[in-house]
Amino acid sequence: MRRVSIIGLGNLFKGDYGAGFHVLESLGREPLNDEVFIGYFGEDPRWAGGLLYGSDLAVAVGAFPFGGNPGMLHVWTYNVFLEHSDWMACDCREIEFLSHAILRADLAGGLPHEILFFWIEPLATEGVGLSKQVQKAVRRTASMIKQKLVDGDFLHEKALGVSRFLRMPTTRGIYA
Repeated sequence: MRRVSIIGLGNLFKGDYGAGFHVLESLGREPLNDEVFIGYFGEDPRWAGGLLYGSDLAVAVGAFPFGGNPGMLHVWTYNVFLEHSDWMACDCREIEFLSHAILRADLAGGLPHEILFFWIEPLATEGVGLSKQVQKAVRRTASMIKQKLVDGDFLHEKALGVSRFLRMPTTRGIYA
């Protein structure tokens, strides 16, 4: 059976660092197949290996400060993540935990065939809600993930259309 696992990272109460949750919230509104599993692990993805195990496609999404412009999106393959995970783990425990979860899935013989990472550059670091730059990046990220799901026949192509309703908290907690 083909399977997709989508993992959200970050703290919902630390502003833009909750971007992973917001991407998952957007994807959760879509009529996903039963083979698509979504899990929000916050700042502690140590146990994400169980969700990753045996997946054909795994997607991890979160915010990480690389020093670029707020809202900038970085899309990485697993090999790129491996190149940078050591120094990222020094700055961020959730990256260390995610690396361990992936390695446990690999050790158990269930490393996903393809792993993609979506990193969004944060701006706001406190409070509930997202800066305008990260709101745009969340929409773009969700759209890119939906396209990947459509390409793999995990989501109907009609889901790529623009939704009439958008609920995205801003940094002030007011809905845009």
